[in-house]
Amino acid sequence: STTDDQDDDHRDDDDRDEDDDEARALFSLAPAGDTWSSGRVLEAMLRGSVPIVDATYRTDGGASSKGCDDAAKFWQRGDASFRQGAPFLFVERWSDLPEMLRRAGVAAKEGDGALGRRLDAVQNYRDDLERYLRRSILDAALERQGRQGTTACDAVPLTDDAKDDQIRAEVAYYTSDWVGAFADRPSLPTAGCSTAFHPHFIGNKGGAPTVMPHAGIQCYAPECAPPLVGAFSCHTISHSSRF
Repeated sequence: STTDDQDDDHRDDDDRDEDDDEARALFSLAPAGDTWSSGRVLEAMLRGSVPIVDATYRTDGGASSKGCDDAAKFWQRGDASFRQGAPFLFVERWSDLPEMLRRAGVAAKEGDGALGRRLDAVQNYRDDLERYLRRSILDAALERQGRQGTTACDAVPLTDDAKDDQIRAEVAYYTSDWVGAFADRPSLPTAGCSTAFHPHFIGNKGGAPTVMPHAGIQCYAPECAPPLVGAFSCHTISHSSRF
């Protein structure tokens, strides 16, 4: 209908206005939401602005980290393969942010070049990060391509005693405070760092996302997913011997 078309046009205009405002911004907020991890930091770098990264979990007892041990650690210090900290703003108290931005604004007005150097540093960091990620993906692909064999495995069944041990371990685990003892990390497959809520965004007819709560937390303790077999006996089959 015409009304629906007009509504869609208004939404498109609003989205474009929001994108334009963010593209002109020198700083972009990246606060924690339902999960700490998000695409806000990457979006800010792509737009050429300085991400303001949420590190308030260091002053709020860890609440905003959503279960992560040190959520901003990679951005601040890198890791063993990418030893490079990002030139972002890291906020440990939101009440400090106005003063941090004021100092950046005063420095820019005084023409000391600090803001320009920080923006250049963000661009250089983005370029280095892209090279690192591209190299990591290519190395993984080449490593996989270079494998010359296929692994075949035979399953060794669980013994009755092993099955009984599993049941006892599960009973002990689920009768304890297993939710409170759960330690989430950004490296886990969910990458959401949340022990209670994993949102799923599903577009509805109105165009706005609907947040669907996860049925439960994702558990990686061995008691949550006991093995179905006792062991595997594996050996390599070369490609030439398969035919």
